[in-house]
Amino acid sequence: MQQKYQQKNQVNADMAAKALDYYFANLKKSLQIFAKTHQQQLNDFSQHAEDEDRYHHLLASIKEFFPQVRSFTLATSDGTPIYENIDGMVNQVCLKDIKTFSQNPHGDIMRLHANPLFYHIDVMVPWQYKVNGKMQNGVFFVNYPATFVTRILNTYRENDVHLMLVQKHDPLKIDFTDMGARHSFSRSWALTQKEFDALPNRFQYPLQHSKWILVSYTDQQTLLKEHQFLLMQLERDIVQNLLIGLVLFAGLIFFHNQSYRRNLILQELAHNDPLTGLPNRTQFIFRLKQSLLLAERGHFKLAVLFIDLNNFKPVNDQYGHHVGDELLKEVGKRLLAGRRESDIVARFGGDEFLIALNDISHGAVLDSIIHHIQQKLAEPVMIDGVEHQISASIGRAIFDDDASNIEELIDLADQQMYKIKRESKNTDVLDG
Repeated sequence: MQQKYQQKNQVNADMAAKALDYYFANLKKSLQIFAKTHQQQLNDFSQHAEDEDRYHHLLASIKEFFPQVRSFTLATSDGTPIYENIDGMVNQVCLKDIKTFSQNPHGDIMRLHANPLFYHIDVMVPWQYKVNGKMQNGVFFVNYPATFVTRILNTYRENDVHLMLVQKHDPLKIDFTDMGARHSFSRSWALTQKEFDALPNRFQYPLQHSKWILVSYTDQQTLLKEHQFLLMQLERDIVQNLLIGLVLFAGLIFFHNQSYRRNLILQELAHNDPLTGLPNRTQFIFRLKQSLLLAERGHFKLAVLFIDLNNFKPVNDQYGHHVGDELLKEVGKRLLAGRRESDIVARFGGDEFLIALNDISHGAVLDSIIHHIQQKLAEPVMIDGVEHQISASIGRAIFDDDASNIEELIDLADQQMYKIKRESKNTDVLDG
């Protein structure tokens, strides 16, 4: 029996360590890609750090790539912040870690902070900025929800096998268990050396890209402190974390369950529009119900866009339905290409499309998204040697500002779309 426990302990810990390394590596890689592709915007903000409009515009760009991020910081090569913190999310503990990282930018990049407003992980990568025409090295920092780390640990635990993350430089200090993250802001939650040495069947796995060691042990008695030290609630970004969790779990957890994956694919095909491959009306409403439930629990704003193509019928009449079908498929591709991972794009029927936008923080973000959609649709489409122009009338409704249920959301967005279409003076935009 003892040997069986040891084998189970080691297998679970090995899988959890790989999942965490994969998660941390992808966070780092994604942040590096953003810093590289948005270097001009970052440089512009660093030179006008007192401008709140630039701050919120840059934060909106960051949240398009990382919907869970609450705040960010740009710092110089010695770790000094380039701007005064606007929203209070980056505290003195964060700034201390930025200083430490600036001295060793190739060291650990993941650190846990118990900010009372937002329990989070700090993620940092090197960043280059221009000063007097010369490139300087600095630090690009974001804070990221801590709850997904707990989800990974909890996924790989069993009744008699538990997982926790302890600090590399002080293994007695616990930052995470499979029940939750450390709740003490003073970072005082720790085991005694005697307790740590007494953990039965203990395995240790140093994790890459982070300051933690994964410890797996067989729980023959309660060694950790009571649940009052555990995180008592999920952060307000639960809806985005759940969606990202589904994607990551598909690669990390369900990879070994091919039968389950095939069932998911078959189920998805049954709820997709056969022409565009987008979710159909039934699937859209089903997923929107889930998003609304989570939005109510997490106090998020959620927007629905109702999109109707302008002058689509004359295209079918003049060029044939095959051209109309190609236009619809192209519209579907462009709407998908411009969406965030957490958004839902669907074909509602005919030349109508719906988009559900999760976690809309303010109206400026929604206006920016609609403007981006209009720009993408306005690009010419070449079909059978004929150039076609696409445009659309887009209505919107916000939960729970405008409506409190699915039917009201869709109806209000539909009504606003028709109002915009009637008021528009230039709607002949689908002519070849």
